[in-house]
Amino acid sequence: TTEAFLKDAPAGYRTQANDLLLTALGRALCEWGGHSQILVDIEGHGREDIFEHIDLSRTVGWFTALFPVALAPQGEIGGAIKRVKEGLRRVPNRGLGHGVFKHAGDAAQREALRALPKAQVVFNYLGQFDGAFRHDMGEGAGEGAQWIPAREEGGAQVDDGAPLTHEFSVNGQVFDGQLRLSVSFSRARHDAEAVLGWARRFQEELEALVRHCASGPLGVTPSDFPLAGLDQQALDALPVPAARLADLYPLSPMQSGMLFQTLLEEGGGAYQNQLRLDFKDLDAARFRAAWEAVFKRHDVLRTGFLQREGHPLQWIDRNAQLPWREEDWRERNPSREDTAALAQAEQSRGFALAEAPLARFVLVRTGARSHHFIWTVHHLLLDGWSTSQLLGEVLRHYGGQGLPALPGRYRDYIGWLQAQGAAASEAHWRREVSRLEGPTRLVDALQKPTVAGTGYDNVRHAFDAEATGRLVAFAKREHVTMNTLVQAAWALLLQRYSGQRAVAFGSTVSGRPGELEGVEQLVGLFINTLPVICTPQPGQAVGAWLRELQAQNVDVREHEHTPLYEIQRWAGSAGPGLFDTIVVFENYPADQALRENMPGGMTVDVIGQHEETHYPMTVKVVLSPALVLQFNHDRSVIGEREAAAIARHMSQLLEGLVSDPSRALGTLELLDDAEQAQLQQWGDRADGREDADDAALLHRLIERQAKLHPESPALSFEAQTLAYGEL
Repeated sequence: TTEAFLKDAPAGYRTQANDLLLTALGRALCEWGGHSQILVDIEGHGREDIFEHIDLSRTVGWFTALFPVALAPQGEIGGAIKRVKEGLRRVPNRGLGHGVFKHAGDAAQREALRALPKAQVVFNYLGQFDGAFRHDMGEGAGEGAQWIPAREEGGAQVDDGAPLTHEFSVNGQVFDGQLRLSVSFSRARHDAEAVLGWARRFQEELEALVRHCASGPLGVTPSDFPLAGLDQQALDALPVPAARLADLYPLSPMQSGMLFQTLLEEGGGAYQNQLRLDFKDLDAARFRAAWEAVFKRHDVLRTGFLQREGHPLQWIDRNAQLPWREEDWRERNPSREDTAALAQAEQSRGFALAEAPLARFVLVRTGARSHHFIWTVHHLLLDGWSTSQLLGEVLRHYGGQGLPALPGRYRDYIGWLQAQGAAASEAHWRREVSRLEGPTRLVDALQKPTVAGTGYDNVRHAFDAEATGRLVAFAKREHVTMNTLVQAAWALLLQRYSGQRAVAFGSTVSGRPGELEGVEQLVGLFINTLPVICTPQPGQAVGAWLRELQAQNVDVREHEHTPLYEIQRWAGSAGPGLFDTIVVFENYPADQALRENMPGGMTVDVIGQHEETHYPMTVKVVLSPALVLQFNHDRSVIGEREAAAIARHMSQLLEGLVSDPSRALGTLELLDDAEQAQLQQWGDRADGREDADDAALLHRLIERQAKLHPESPALSFEAQTLAYGEL
C-alpha cells in the first residue's frame, strides 16, 4: 500500500501526499463526529521558497509553520479529493503568513485571528524520513549510511504534565518502506477504544483512496493550471481527457489574433507555414531521432488550441507523437514539380486546431544520396526566431552535440504577460492612435485587379552588394537601424499612395522581455504586431525624421506586449482595423541557422519557405548579407502590376532617403526615371493635341464649378479655406 501511495496514487488527481492523507483523516473524523466539515491545524516545515534573496536550505533553526484548514471531505470519493486538494492549494505561501499575522501583525489582525474557531486536531506529515539516510549510500534505508535512526525508543519528547495544544495530534512518516501513522491524545479526556476505532477508519479510508487513485489519471483541478483561471466546472467540461492534459494556459496577444483570423477564414492558408529543404548525404534515422528529441524537449510543439467564447486556451498533449512520414521516391526519379506538388498537398490538408500537434514532417528519399524534407507547421506555435532555434537544435543533436537544459518554458512567458500592468501601455497607445485621422488602407488607393486572382503571390526586390552597403553605411552614420530605414520608406510610400497626413502600418516586434530569464533560448510565438504611426512632414530633413522614428521605436519597447485588438479598441476602430499592411524584419532567417549549425558530411539547400498572413500586403525584409524585400500580396485585391510598382517605388524611396540626410522629405521622388518619362510623354501628347476637349481641361472644370457654386470650399490647408469663387 505504501508503494502505491507514494508512486501510483498521485497520478489519479495530481495530488501530493498531504492531499490524500488529509482527505482520509477528514472522512474518518467526520464520520466519527457526525460532521460534514472539520477544521484541522497543519504543521509545515516553513522553509518556503518565497524570497529570491534568501536560501534556508542549510540554515538551522525552528521554521515550523502552523495554520488551520477547513476540510470538506465527505461525499463521492473523487469529489472529496478535489475539494480537499483545492482547499490546501488556496492557502497562500503554505500557511507561512498565518503565524506572522497572529503573533506579529497589527492589533486588528491579531484580534481577527484570535476570534477564529480553534482546531481540535493537528496534523503533521514528515515525508519519506528514510530518504535522509540513503543520500549517497544505496537504496535500502540506512544501508551503509553513517547515521541511521536507532531501533530503541527515544523516550518521551514532551513532559507528561505539559498542557496539550490539541485534542488529537496525528503524525505520519515513511520509514523503511512503510507509511506509519500515530495518534497522540489524553486518556483522561478520550476513550482509547473510541480513538482506535476512528484511527482504524482512517487507515481504511486511506487504503480505499489509494486503490481508487492508483487506477490511473482520473481528474484535474483548478490549481493544476493556475494560469488558465478556470473553475472546476469549466475544467470538467473541457473536451480533453485528463490523462492527456499536461498543461493549460491562455494565449499570447499574437496567438489570440492569429487564432481569430484562422477561424474567421476557415479553410484558408493564412498562418500555415512551410519550410522545404534538400539534403545531400542525410542519415534519415539520425535526423528523425533528432526531431524526436526536440519534439519531447519543447512543450509548445505538442500544443493544441481550444476555442472557448471570450477565453481561448492552449493545452499541452502529454501523449502527442511526432507526426513523421517517410517516402521512398527513388524509382520515380522525381522532379522539382513532383516535390512541389507534395508540399502543396501537405499545405492543403490544414490542421484541426484543437488537436495537437499542429505540425507535420515528411521526408522523401529522392535519390541514392538525396532527400527532400517538408515541414508544415502552424504559425500559432512558432515565430521566425524560434523556427531557427529549433533547426539549430535538431542539427546539433544530429551531429552528436548535447543540448543544454532549458531555462524555462513558453508558459513562463504567458505568466509574465499576466503579471504586467496595462495602465501605462493604454495611456501610451491612446496618445499614439489619437494622431490618426482614420485607418490607412493601401488597397483602397490601388486600382482593383481586372481579374481577381486567388491566394497570395510574391514580388521580390533584391539590392546588390553595392546598394546594400550604401544603405547599411547610411544607417550607421545616422545612428538608426536598418529596420527604421525600411519603415521610413514604407511610411512615405503609404503617405504618397493614400494622401493621408498620418499613416499607420503594422510592424512585428520580437516580444521577448529582457527580464524573463533565458528568454532568447525559449521556443514559441513571442512576436507581436503593433501599429507604427507616422506623420512625415514635407519640409522635415531626412536625418531628423529617421532619428525621430528610431526614438519612437525605442519608446514602444516598454509597451510591445499590448494586444493589437486592445489598441484598435482604444482607437475606436471597428471593422478591418487600423492598417492593411505590415513590415516584418527577419532577424535570424532559417538558412542562416542551417549554415551555422550544419554537421560535417552533409549539405542542405533551402528550396522554399511559405509564410502567409491575412493582410493584403506583407513586406518581409531580410538582410543576409544583401538586403532583400519580399512583397507578399493577396492576389484578390492587389494585382501583379500594382505589386511590382510598389516594389519599384519602395526601392526608389530607399535610395532617395540615403542620398542626403539634410534633404527635405517632400523632395524625395516616388517615381523612377522611366515612370517620370512616361508622365512627361503623356503630358506632351495632351499639349499637342489639336482636338483636345477644352472643356475637359482642369482649369475649365474649376471655372465651371465656380460659376455653379462660388461659395463652396475648393481648397483647404490647415486653418485656411478658399472657395471656388476665390480660387
